[in-house]
Amino acid sequence: MRKNYRSFWISILREGEPANQKLTLRDSIRIWRQLLVLQVAFYVGLLLLAVWLTSIGQPETSRRLNVFETLFGIFIVGPAAIRWAMLGNYKGFRLQAYRRKRKIDPNGDLKASEASEHRKDPR
Repeated sequence: MRKNYRSFWISILREGEPANQKLTLRDSIRIWRQLLVLQVAFYVGLLLLAVWLTSIGQPETSRRLNVFETLFGIFIVGPAAIRWAMLGNYKGFRLQAYRRKRKIDPNGDLKASEASEHRKDPR
């Protein structure tokens, strides 16, 4: 699992411990499972749609949707799976995203994240 990105990094928060980026193999598997569930569900749904379109006599429509399926999978399902993994309920830890200079609020409220940053950093 890559935890450092250009504009943010992902930390593992455990109760009573400082934020770090060390993850056990067991925890990594739990996160990967969370990431893959949404993607597998999407592709199973696409498979069922293709079978249905073929059964009603429209196989060319199924083939034409292939480009849209790929783009939707990359630009919608992939990021949604990452968001779902970030919000996942893991036993013993949680994931938290941070910008390079300040914390990212999971609800997208920039003012709340700036306020929490100022409380921690007296500068």
